[in-house]
Amino acid sequence: MSLPSYPLAGRRVIKVYDVIDIGTMARVESELFPLIRDCSARGVVIDLHAPLLTSTGIDLLLAARDLAVRHGLAWSVVARRPAPHRVTAITGTTYALGLCADLKDALRIATPPTGRC
Repeated sequence: MSLPSYPLAGRRVIKVYDVIDIGTMARVESELFPLIRDCSARGVVIDLHAPLLTSTGIDLLLAARDLAVRHGLAWSVVARRPAPHRVTAITGTTYALGLCADLKDALRIATPPTGRC
């Protein structure tokens, strides 16, 4: 199953429903990275629907962010559930990921990693 995505406000929103862990990382990466490389929008918003965020997920999202930045794309992540926000607060990666609580704020971030939610 490929990651669903759609254009919105000049960005490509990519939905990730699975928890990104050691068992799903390769599949998510193989689907996510081409969407970023081939993105013709001004930026990418990762819309996390998983109930938690693992260290593997953080590593993958940071690598995806680096890829987006290298391609000149704005970057942000939205997670509506509290667990990803707690994990990134503990690991100090909230700002680096451009993590937001809702899609409106994620779309507002202009350039990674300077925007904050």
